[in-house]
Amino acid sequence: MERLYYECGNGWEPLILEVKELVDKYNSNLPNNKEPLEFVQIKEKWGGLRIYLNYYPDNFTDILDSIEQRSWSICEYCGTDKNVTKERTHGWVMSLCPSCRKKELERHSQLFSKEELLDYPYLGIGEKPDRSSKYASEDKLEKMIL
Repeated sequence: MERLYYECGNGWEPLILEVKELVDKYNSNLPNNKEPLEFVQIKEKWGGLRIYLNYYPDNFTDILDSIEQRSWSICEYCGTDKNVTKERTHGWVMSLCPSCRKKELERHSQLFSKEELLDYPYLGIGEKPDRSSKYASEDKLEKMIL
């Protein structure tokens, strides 16, 4: 069995395995002279699951587009489909449920000082920070990490 490596949270694993089943089925019916379908990369991009293959036969592009759209409503970390939003979290667009988003913001705030977080291009709350003062958005940061 081929080992899959992916650069995203485990919540999307059922979607990845769904595509793997389709790839395995496609490969099992290949003529001997045809190159097998292989995964090139599996990752999160702009809050959605992206799966890249070495080539895209038949309707695989439509299938992968559908999987990406479905991933926007599934929490990347825990896999729930309850109250999932696709929004900026510390500069990255992520599809997360409220509980996982809070944990991600807490984890991120422990990795960086308040000054480093304020210097981020975005605060993860959907707006560009006010750069007129080093601490202009500190009150917003406090709300974000509480």
